[in-house]
Amino acid sequence: MSKWLDWAKQLNAISQAGKTYSKDKYDLERFDQVAHISHQMFAELSDQPVEKIASLFVDEVGYSTPKIDLRAGVIQNGKILLVKEREDGKWTLPGGWGDVCETPTQGVIREVLEESGYIVDSPRLVSVKDRAVHPYAPPYPFHIYKMFFLCELKGGEQPSTLRSPR
Repeated sequence: MSKWLDWAKQLNAISQAGKTYSKDKYDLERFDQVAHISHQMFAELSDQPVEKIASLFVDEVGYSTPKIDLRAGVIQNGKILLVKEREDGKWTLPGGWGDVCETPTQGVIREVLEESGYIVDSPRLVSVKDRAVHPYAPPYPFHIYKMFFLCELKGGEQPSTLRSPR
């Protein structure tokens, strides 16, 4: 299945770049067809309707590049800060998608505050992992790099409305 997922990702990236840089109306139609084929492949692999898959890519334009997932390791007194994911209820390091116009260090500081209520400082990059070559679940229809930072706890407290820190 991994090869098919990779091929679907590559077809989608080719289509996206083609629709961005091509001027010929017939080529643009062909790139739309390639995108539709990739969405059908994603749908088959995920047992999701094609429409749902296509909606994931609605705002994607330009050259396709990997997304950035930021994660914070916050360790104090031998304890590691974890937050509970809303989607699956599993425990994880605080983090999320990097935002446009924000450095990765700014993003990881923001994510820790949003998800746990804690203030961190001095993020230090300790690892970058290509999500596609590690056993992460679930699979995504786009490529993701995970950036792990070690952060210092500076303060704050967990509001009751946020994900449960552990």
